[in-house]
Amino acid sequence: MSEKSDCISESETSEINFDCEDDSSTSSSAKSEHPTVLENRGTEMRTVKVLPASSDSVATETDAETRMWKTFTDAEFAETQDIQVPDLSLYSYCPYKPKRKIKIPNNPPKEKLREVVKDMIKENRGATSCVLIGEDFTIQCHPGLLRCHSRYFANRDWRVREFKFNAEEVPAKGFELAYKWMRFRELPPIGDVAPMLQVAKQLKIDLLERDCWKLLSQKNVREKVAMEVYMQARKLPLLNDLKAVMLSRLRTYFLALVGHNSFLDLTVDELVELISLDSIGVNSEIEVFLAVLRWLNHMPEQRQKHLRRTMAAVRFPYMPMFFLFRLKEGCNAANKVELFSANPMLLAFHMDPQTLQVLENAMTFIGVRQEHNEHGEFVEVCAEHKLKVQYPRRWIYHVGCPYHIYDLSYPYQHKFSLLDFNEFISSLQRKWMRVGAVNYFEERVIDIPP
Repeated sequence: MSEKSDCISESETSEINFDCEDDSSTSSSAKSEHPTVLENRGTEMRTVKVLPASSDSVATETDAETRMWKTFTDAEFAETQDIQVPDLSLYSYCPYKPKRKIKIPNNPPKEKLREVVKDMIKENRGATSCVLIGEDFTIQCHPGLLRCHSRYFANRDWRVREFKFNAEEVPAKGFELAYKWMRFRELPPIGDVAPMLQVAKQLKIDLLERDCWKLLSQKNVREKVAMEVYMQARKLPLLNDLKAVMLSRLRTYFLALVGHNSFLDLTVDELVELISLDSIGVNSEIEVFLAVLRWLNHMPEQRQKHLRRTMAAVRFPYMPMFFLFRLKEGCNAANKVELFSANPMLLAFHMDPQTLQVLENAMTFIGVRQEHNEHGEFVEVCAEHKLKVQYPRRWIYHVGCPYHIYDLSYPYQHKFSLLDFNEFISSLQRKWMRVGAVNYFEERVIDIPP
């Protein structure tokens, strides 16, 4: 019989008998007889011999114990596993007879989780996070609600319960409106969108930022409304894109804005950005020139250093030729200090050494433009004379303005004084203060085709 058939594992063995006698009495028989193993296979018992390591050696008790612990391979072990355990219920072995009946109470249905969460958000229950903004603003917020909407809070340690922010980066009013939006999905009036958009950008609330831009994309967000949004966004660090969009929507409100105090409060960067736009609603470049002088004269001592920078944004080649000649005469006048004493910034403009060169270049530009109507040829000639190629603005015509011209032809022929300009912008400002001013200007302002 082979070793495979005669040897079994420990798990299959129920009883092991060694029929070995003492060496002194049965030494001869110990060589011929082998220990036997009783194997339990279900109800059948069989004896299996355990072969010694060598047929010509004497098996000691230690050798026999060592030979019994044989390692089986998976294949050898699998061949002996033919026992099948029936699938029976536990109660077929252990009958269950309860002494008393189990009664299940008829409890009322539980409130839906959706309603529980909705009520918790509505009443601001579980608001364990404290948000501190600046020195005097504190608001209790639900931490799960903050982490759900804001990537900033989602990336913070969940054990932190207090957050501090700078009032410039996270405006208190904007955060309060943003948290209200998280709870009720309510958007504020258009005048309060700018601080809330700043909070959405700072705290990375993407859904809120999308809703803010949807609100700002409405048709009524233009002219005066656009300027109000701009004035709120001008001091917020992350809203440069919003400021650029709002400035581009001023259009017909530009001249009315020049007559308002908010125009005088603009910084030099904001003014240059504004007057560099093609879309500002003017009928003549002289209006832009006078608007810059108005801004400079508001604080002449502090703003005189910005004279060249602001005048560089004025497009002198699109002024009437006779107006350029008048400015040039002022630069060459011997008594210009007396002539412009009432207007210190106009005096500084005529005293500037670069002014005369700017005026001469503008006159040369007008002459070249009249001689060369073909655009490519005109650009080449400007390059030869080292002239900067400038393009006209998108002109408008106001029906009620006494000096506006509808049929514009280059070079332009506007004739009006500083007094005429001041009276017109003051009248526009009074009209913008009325209700329905937007509709008023829609009927009276006409876009002039290029």
